[in-house]
Amino acid sequence: MSQEQRTLHGHPFFHDLEPRHLALVAGCAHEVSFSAGDYLAREGHPADHFFLLLSGGVRMETSAPPLGVLGILSAGAGEVLGFNWIYPPYKWSFDYRATVDTRAFQMDGRCLRGEFAQDHELGYQLMTRFSAVLGRNLDATHLQILELIHEHGTR
Repeated sequence: MSQEQRTLHGHPFFHDLEPRHLALVAGCAHEVSFSAGDYLAREGHPADHFFLLLSGGVRMETSAPPLGVLGILSAGAGEVLGFNWIYPPYKWSFDYRATVDTRAFQMDGRCLRGEFAQDHELGYQLMTRFSAVLGRNLDATHLQILELIHEHGTR
């Protein structure tokens, strides 16, 4: 097992993935680092990857004039960020900004979509996992909206 496969296997998102699928996923991964304040992704830009956080912290944000930048959710080691690589038009819906120095695996979405086309079981496994990520993001967005209504009224 390669170092990438061992690290991916240790990440909660992939810990129970079959070894043959883990090998395919590892071929689509490379490690990246970000300093506090760096953007991992920007809203509206091409989304051709996602991130598995290894250490550090990231905040998902959106700009909401006249309120300014709103934090939607925070994520840390062991979490997954980004789902827009899955479906067209492959554009980020939010900004993702490192809140502290952060290490992650950047997963190549185009590479993974190619693997899905060849191995439908891998596609099913990852889509099932990403359903939970989408649900978490929807829940966080819903809570943020309720908080804004409470703070600013419905006007």
